[in-house]
Amino acid sequence: MEIASDSSNTPREDYDKLETVVITLNEDGLQSENELIRYLSLLLNKEMPVEQREKELEKDHHLQMTEDVREDVGKMCNYSEAIWMRGIEKGLAQGMAQGETNGSIKTAAGFVRKKLISIKVAAEQLGMTEEKSNPR
Repeated sequence: MEIASDSSNTPREDYDKLETVVITLNEDGLQSENELIRYLSLLLNKEMPVEQREKELEKDHHLQMTEDVREDVGKMCNYSEAIWMRGIEKGLAQGMAQGETNGSIKTAAGFVRKKLISIKVAAEQLGMTEEKSNPR
């Protein structure tokens, strides 16, 4: 894989400074015209079987699959899986919290409709002001 040369005209004395590049990969990455995007998409593709991924890395990107390289590829794939799972867990937690909030609001609204509690009491229980809980 050929990496483009530094076109930012960075002075040599600044080479040790940290620069960050954000690359967003999506489902179409394997068909990208950009070789780096195709390479990273293949390398981090959790849907593709390991054997197929290794064959394509060798064939398309001329990466010699030694035991050390296989181990490193496995680590990177496990890392991408861990990031994916963290996102899933975070989304589920947010969804459950939202569901709990919606359930509490519906329950309080039902109690108010049945005149079991006042709007003011319901708002206090929900941590809201009476104005926010009583749209008119």
